[in-house]
Amino acid sequence: MTRGLDELIAENAAFRREIEIAREAQAITAELVVAQFVTVENILRQLEVAKAKAEEAQRATELRNRFIRLVFGRYLSDEVVESLLESPTGLHLGGEKRKVSVMMTDLRGFTAICERLPAESVVAMLNTYLESMTDVILRHGGTIDEFIGDAILVIFGAPIPREDDALRAVTCAIDMQLAMHGINQCFREAGYPQVEMGIGINTGDVVVGNIGSTRRAKYGIVGHNVNLTSRIESYAVGAQVLISESTLRDCRGLLEIRRALEVMPKGVEAPVTIFEVGGVGGDYGCCLPRAAAASFAELPTPLPAKLAIIENKHAKSEMDDGAIVALAENTARPVCAAELPLYANVKLRIFDEAGGVLCSEVYAKVTGAGNGELVLHFTSLPAEGGALLRSRLREARSGQRSTRESGADGPTGRLSATTP
Repeated sequence: MTRGLDELIAENAAFRREIEIAREAQAITAELVVAQFVTVENILRQLEVAKAKAEEAQRATELRNRFIRLVFGRYLSDEVVESLLESPTGLHLGGEKRKVSVMMTDLRGFTAICERLPAESVVAMLNTYLESMTDVILRHGGTIDEFIGDAILVIFGAPIPREDDALRAVTCAIDMQLAMHGINQCFREAGYPQVEMGIGINTGDVVVGNIGSTRRAKYGIVGHNVNLTSRIESYAVGAQVLISESTLRDCRGLLEIRRALEVMPKGVEAPVTIFEVGGVGGDYGCCLPRAAAASFAELPTPLPAKLAIIENKHAKSEMDDGAIVALAENTARPVCAAELPLYANVKLRIFDEAGGVLCSEVYAKVTGAGNGELVLHFTSLPAEGGALLRSRLREARSGQRSTRESGADGPTGRLSATTP
């Protein structure tokens, strides 16, 4: 009986140990379950944080892409915009100094046209012109920095630089001049006057970046080379492309240069040599038609005129006496009581022999001067005035032998007769 009690006690002790072991195992299991739940909760919490960060990054990317499309979408080709979206490291939105080729274009005499036409006609002409020019510029990978009335400022080399920036700028300029034929065809069909465009290109360092205020900013350029481009463009007559020496160097001998001009732009200390481009060779392959030599016809009776030099878009209030002594297509040979410097812009009023106004608000550029002889290239000529001058040209050609050289013998020197 004593033995049986001992066995019961031993069995009870063993049972207690099993209960203890079970409790310890249960506690360990509970701890493991709690730890597992904590781990899962942490993982879920981290996933939520990662998701929030991903959504924030996505919103930032969408904002950046929207900004790039807003700033560059209208002024860059789709190809370049997509490249910026895919590789934003190629876009520096802060200010930086960079070598670029800058192009400035301007319609000759368009201000005078604006004064003669209704506002809706002026806007229609500008929209037709700018639409066509924008297509050409984007096709050549240019960045349209700004439309300034009828002028266009274009960058080649920002925001994305390329090795052939200067060559593409010159090629683009030639294609823009070639596109003027189609634009003027549209103008003729709409009853608008024809226009001519001058283009200047310069290559050098500028500051590029976001310019403006917190309320309004744009991607633009500033610097001396921008101003020099504008000066070069001011020397161009219609259908001309003029470039700087730095642009010529960067074009690696692929340009056809028709002549070199030494000029003294405003704000420049020493004379500058600029070059008239006729074409681009190599893979770029384009050229401008050569203008026929002016075939002047001496007028039997000179047409009295008043002339004034234009500076900073304004003509002198007092006009000097002069006369038109010979005419050619869109060109005239005058004599003048005052000196007219080469490349000066001139405003004219032309009279008939009886003193009546033949045409007023005529604008021209002095394209030849020397040996006492002047040549004027008309940049803006009212339709009725142009018709009258063409009529006089036909009469002169039918009445006397015409000459094909602008330097032919004819009336030269200063005017001695008085004008109305």
